[in-house]
Amino acid sequence: MIGSIDLQLTEFGRTPQASVIEACQRRMRPILLTTITALCGLLPLCFFGGTLFAPLAVALIFGRTLTLGVVPLFYAVLFRVSYKDYKYVPANKILCF
Repeated sequence: MIGSIDLQLTEFGRTPQASVIEACQRRMRPILLTTITALCGLLPLCFFGGTLFAPLAVALIFGRTLTLGVVPLFYAVLFRVSYKDYKYVPANKILCF
């Protein structure tokens, strides 16, 4: 997500608001899919992993979910993104790079 935002800012010369929103629109689905896959693999390890692997699984689950929620929020606050004036662009109308 950070790489997509940076690419939108530097290569395409978009505003920070448009960069954050467009990167979130493009990258949220792949990030959610990989996170859900990782969480499904870590949940059995969390519950049945014993004394060695259960804390590791809990730390990985917490880190994944925290990163998924904090990174877009951090960039939105950092760049002062306002969603009120932004026009929604459907995902199939966004140019792929």
